[in-house]
Amino acid sequence: MISDAKEFREQLAVYIENYDYRVGESDGGYVLALKNHARMPWSSRKRKRLFKGVAPSSDFYEPVATAALDYLIDTQPIATFFDLGAAHGYFSFLVAGRSDKDIDAHAFEIQPNVLKRIQDRVAETDSKWVKAYLSGMSDRYQGEQKIWYSVNKMFQTEPDPSQYRDNIFKRLKFRLKGRPDRDRLKTALVTIDSIDHFCAVNEVAPDAIKIDVDGYEHKVIQGGLETFGKCRPFILLEIHRMKLLNRFAASRRDVVKPLFDLGYRCIFFKDHHTLAKADPVLVGRDDPLWDRDRTDFVLFF
Repeated sequence: MISDAKEFREQLAVYIENYDYRVGESDGGYVLALKNHARMPWSSRKRKRLFKGVAPSSDFYEPVATAALDYLIDTQPIATFFDLGAAHGYFSFLVAGRSDKDIDAHAFEIQPNVLKRIQDRVAETDSKWVKAYLSGMSDRYQGEQKIWYSVNKMFQTEPDPSQYRDNIFKRLKFRLKGRPDRDRLKTALVTIDSIDHFCAVNEVAPDAIKIDVDGYEHKVIQGGLETFGKCRPFILLEIHRMKLLNRFAASRRDVVKPLFDLGYRCIFFKDHHTLAKADPVLVGRDDPLWDRDRTDFVLFF
């Protein structure tokens, strides 16, 4: 457990400010070239957006979360990592690719086609450190269930289109890109699990957990309280705006209240897209930053 929260925040801030997030060229392609990491295949820089310049993630992807996770690995005994809402497995391969550490990464993803990409990459790289599961985390174990999903949003009952459709401007953007069905509702059979149940059945204890579950944050946290109290993992949480959260929580404060009740402290990153603007600050449950209507990144410790 971290004894001095202020010192921890200050050291993390310096680490992020000086973090060398570098994309380079290799063998005619691009790679993410981070210190003490295996090189990760990377896409080329995207075109500028009309009136807005280059998107923050065009060269870099989740730079602040990447730096924060590397800081934990550099300074804390991290041996087991949970990646909830793994998408293409970026964070799982990030930790498993550390050249100076042996870290088990457990990647949980609800989209069968996306999970297959993780599995294919595990096979291609012969990685023994990444384990992938077709699973959605919730507040309790329910076994294999039919789910509905659109992009990364999961539903356990068939949703109204207003709950999952992109706004009209985003739909137009993707139509122009040749992806008019981007937010089409799909179904899959997946395992509905909880952090506590998974840990008990598999006899595993996470040292760090990344949670990016597009509105399921409240349920996921409720399903991990025993593990959080017993193992005290670091929790890297992407907390979304209320439009996604309001199915299960009345406010963003309600989502994080159980963690504060367990004695967790929290660092809130005012900007998680740009390393130079991250500005990590210690916050309590009543801090006005929780009232922002935007997606934010926080670290509980």
